Amino acid sequence: MCAGRGHESSCAFWDVHALHWSSRGCRLLAERSTSSTAVCQCDHRTSFVILTSRVAITNSSSTASNDTGFLTENDIVALDLITRIGVGISAPLLLIIVLATVYFRQQRKMLSRVILAHICFNMAVSQLIFIAGINYTENAGACSAIALFLHFFLLVRGLYLLSTSPLPKYSLFHPIQSLAE
Repeated sequence: MCAGRGHESSCAFWDVHALHWSSRGCRLLAERSTSSTAVCQCDHRTSFVILTSRVAITNSSSTASNDTGFLTENDIVALDLITRIGVGISAPLLLIIVLATVYFRQQRKMLSRVILAHICFNMAVSQLIFIAGINYTENAGACSAIALFLHFFLLVRGLYLLSTSPLPKYSLFHPIQSLAE
C-alpha cells in the first residue's frame, strides 16, 4: 500500500551534494494515485523513489486492531506486558543454568555443559540489555549503544551456536564425496 489510510507517500530523490533525500522539484500526483499505487512527477531527470511512511492513526481508542494493521494502545500495552513477563521468566532461569554449571564441579568438567552455560549467559545478558534499553529510543546515543551491545551479543550467540553445531565439524573433517564413487 502506497498512499492509503495510515500511510503517507512522497516523491524524492537522493541529493548527492546534501547527502539526504530531497523532494525538491518532485511532487505526488494525488489525482492519479490510488491506495496501492503512487504517481510522481519531477521537473528534472534523476533516479527518484517514492518514500512511504506510516503515520499515526487518529482513532486508536478501539480495543481491536484497525483495518490498516496498526496496533491500538491496548495492543501495545499487552505486547509490552507479555515481553516483560517473558523476559522476566526466561532471564532468571537462564542465569540459574549458568549458576548450576558454575556451582557443580562435575558439570564444569563437561565441555558441552560449559558451552551451554556460555550460551545461556549470553542470552540472559542480551535479554536484560533489551529490557533495560527498551525505553531509550529517543536518546540517539543511548539507543545506538544499546543496539551495538545487542548486535554484539546476538552475533556472538549465533557464532557460538554455529561453531558448536555438528554440521561445520562434519563438513570440515569429512568432505562430501562424489556420488559416482
